[in-house]
Amino acid sequence: MEKASHLSVIVDLSPTQWHLSAQGTNPHPLSIESFLSQLLAFLNAHVASKHENTLAVFGAFPRKSVMLYSSTEPLVDDVPAPDANSYPPFKTVDSTVLQCITRELDAIGELEEEPPCALVGALTKAVCYINRITRPAPSATNIAEDLAVLPDPRILILSVSPDLSSSYIPIMNSIFSAQKLVRVLSHSCTDITGTLV
Repeated sequence: MEKASHLSVIVDLSPTQWHLSAQGTNPHPLSIESFLSQLLAFLNAHVASKHENTLAVFGAFPRKSVMLYSSTEPLVDDVPAPDANSYPPFKTVDSTVLQCITRELDAIGELEEEPPCALVGALTKAVCYINRITRPAPSATNIAEDLAVLPDPRILILSVSPDLSSSYIPIMNSIFSAQKLVRVLSHSCTDITGTLV
C-alpha cells in the first residue's frame, strides 16, 4: 500500500515579475491567471491521488510570506458554499487559495519600487510546518508504528522572480535544514525568456 504524502507548495507571487512574464514579447508568455489555473489543477490532482494526502500552499509576496491553504488546519476564511457541479475538496482548495491571493495582492496596492519576494520566509515556514506535522505524537506507544502512518513530505517551489544574491545564504540554510529532516525539495523557475530551469 502506498504511503500518504504531504506536499508544501511555495508560490512566488511578485506582481511585477508576473506582469513581465505575461508580456507578449516573451517567447512563452504566462499570465498569473493561466498559471493559477494550472497550479490549482496540480494541487487538486495531489489531493485526489490519495485520500490521506495533505497539502499546504505558501505565498511569497513582496516582503511577506503567507500560508494560503493547509489541509491540516481549520479554515479561517469563509467556507465555500456547496456546489453540485464541483467536488467539495477541490472547491475548498480553489476558493481558499484564490481568496487569500486576491486579499494579499489587494493589500499590496501600488508600489513605486517593489521589494523582493519573501521566498526565504515562505521556505522557512514550509520547513517548520512540515517538521510540526511529521513529528511522531508524544503519546505514541510505538514510535516505529507511528512513523509508518506519517505522511512522506515534499516541498515544491514555483518561482518567477530572478535570483537575489542577498537571499542565497538564507535559502541554502533552509535547504540544508530540509535535507537534515529528510525532506525532498523540488524547484521550478522560469526566467523572462520562458526557459524552465
